Amino acid sequence: MKRLHFSEHLTLDRRVYEGRDTRQYRLAAVVEHIGDKGVPYARLRAQRRRARGSCADTGAFPLLATASTGHYVTFARDVVSGWLRIDDTIVQHVPLHAVLERPPYLLVYEHAVA
Repeated sequence: MKRLHFSEHLTLDRRVYEGRDTRQYRLAAVVEHIGDKGVPYARLRAQRRRARGSCADTGAFPLLATASTGHYVTFARDVVSGWLRIDDTIVQHVPLHAVLERPPYLLVYEHAVA
């Protein structure tokens, strides 16, 4: 899978939205989906073999990577303290570079007021 590169700032040219000038946006949140694709394939296959009580390797273990499986973690910008990593009930401060390194499932930008 290719890595999606994104930045803290996004500029839309006026031709994109039919405006008079460019618009500036700032990253507000990143949602990361952690699912079966995040598990190494060999480990996933071993887990499934153990689950069905078999040691045989049939090769018939499809990877399930859908929006309804896995787990979601959110990184949100806090105007006072920087970036937060929100994972269920665990909230941690993280630096911006840690946010920009994550594989995004959803990017949320807000209009940057000049």
